[in-house]
Amino acid sequence: MLVGMMVLSAISEIASLGAIIPFLSALNDPERLLRDQQIELLLEALKITKASQLVLSLTILFVTIIILSNLLRIAVLYVQTRLSALISTEIGCLVYERILLQPYEHHIRQNSSDLITLVSTDTAIISNGILGPTLSVVSNSFVTLALLAGLFAINPISMLVALFALGTTYSLIYQWKRGSLLKNSQLMVNHNQQQIKVVQESLGGIQDIILAGTYPFFQSRYARSNHIVQTAYASILMTSSVPRYGIEMIAMVFIGLLALSLRRDGDFGQAVPILGGLALGVYRLLPALQQLFSALTRVQGSRASLTRVLAALRRPIDPTLKDSIEPLYLEQVIQLKDIWFRYQHESEWILKDINLSINSRTTVGFVGTTGSGKSTTANLLLGFLNPEQGQVVVDGNPLHGERLRAWQLGLAHVPQRIFLADTSIVNNIAFGVPPNMINYHRVREAADLAQLGGFIGKLPEKYETILGEHGVRLSGGQQQRIGIARALYHQASVIIFDEATSSLDAETEKEVMAAINGLRHTITIVLIAHRLSTIQTCDRIFEFQDGRIIASGTYNELLKSSVSFRRLTQTR
Repeated sequence: MLVGMMVLSAISEIASLGAIIPFLSALNDPERLLRDQQIELLLEALKITKASQLVLSLTILFVTIIILSNLLRIAVLYVQTRLSALISTEIGCLVYERILLQPYEHHIRQNSSDLITLVSTDTAIISNGILGPTLSVVSNSFVTLALLAGLFAINPISMLVALFALGTTYSLIYQWKRGSLLKNSQLMVNHNQQQIKVVQESLGGIQDIILAGTYPFFQSRYARSNHIVQTAYASILMTSSVPRYGIEMIAMVFIGLLALSLRRDGDFGQAVPILGGLALGVYRLLPALQQLFSALTRVQGSRASLTRVLAALRRPIDPTLKDSIEPLYLEQVIQLKDIWFRYQHESEWILKDINLSINSRTTVGFVGTTGSGKSTTANLLLGFLNPEQGQVVVDGNPLHGERLRAWQLGLAHVPQRIFLADTSIVNNIAFGVPPNMINYHRVREAADLAQLGGFIGKLPEKYETILGEHGVRLSGGQQQRIGIARALYHQASVIIFDEATSSLDAETEKEVMAAINGLRHTITIVLIAHRLSTIQTCDRIFEFQDGRIIASGTYNELLKSSVSFRRLTQTR
């Protein structure tokens, strides 16, 4: 539809040029035009016999064509802008989807500021700097070709001279500035990301900044990147806009010289219509050429963002993350068999020959010093990481493909720091569930099991209470219990607590552990312990050291049999 409208718009430009010559001829010498044998039959058909009738008719025709031509240009611009926005929206959604559907290994290797820049800034640039300008190039190419055809019909030699002068000027300027545009494009991408990174770091550490008074450091970093981005953008805008004034000067000088030439060659009155047609053609041609040039410079100035977006769109995704799969719930036992893992082939092994079993509806603990392999083992259980050697087996079948995805849908993870959105308690418990699909009975049930019901009941807004960004209006223990309630709402059969109480004081830890212990023997619980007091009641404890399991048993059994475990109890 857009291409059809572009063609009609181009035809209307030719019509406007064709209409101006008889219009100016009628204004200059209507009697001569009445005697013109080439249009005698047309005049008779229209019953035009007087000069005043001819002038009025040609004026109406010319004005009508000009109005229709401009209305078509407006319609083309509207559809063009609308189409660009729709395509940009789809591209942005596809990029965001591919980011979300990447495996966990991808996310731990990526800087969040880079991903935020890609989703927010680069996809926006695609609309304003690539799609819109590209459609503008197509549209103005049709208009330019039509106008050139009209000018050629009026005066071939003049048109060729003007085309050579204007085309050469624009081409030379574009070739001269092309490298600079690409450099500025890369600067904008890099420093947009740097700005976001500085903002993330400064807001994340705002307490330390206030206490230490180090805001000038962050302010100067932000100011430097912001200055580079704005200067690069201004340079791109300058390159796209400045040639217009030089080109207009050349065009007006050309029209002036042509007028003098036509005056010397003969009757200037006869030359007025031709000169007027050329002047109108050039007047309409200059904006089209300028928009062509401006669009090309904006595309070149957005190349770095385009490259990043295309790379993101080419990223393969795991199709099982999109498929609708029934959750796989633990019935009997989880087994890690002969597991070896490392993050890169050249690096050292993080886990070495791990073998363990976790029975359904039991509570187990992982203990060990920092870097011993506890959290990595938990990530293997969660399906975030895949072992380089060995297998994770659930109820006798190894996890891979759709079975691994189904397993993840039956799991929950409560980390040391719970992510809480700046929304209501109910939306945080049913995190990611559309409001119209939230099961409020299950929300209240999960809150009661997490020992949150009494606290929520005392709030004025109850479950609709807004928590603030990162749950700033809650204590640490309340935040952890929101995390537990979230896990319970999604009806996980296995919940992994990754040092979930390590940052809490002793009293708050007791409250959270009371909530956890209330779930014992109803679901499978894995506790990664920072404080050994939290795992004393575990059915089984696995002690990690240097990527291996060096001992396992109950708390009392390990106290008797493991020297290193006794040492842990003495140091914690």
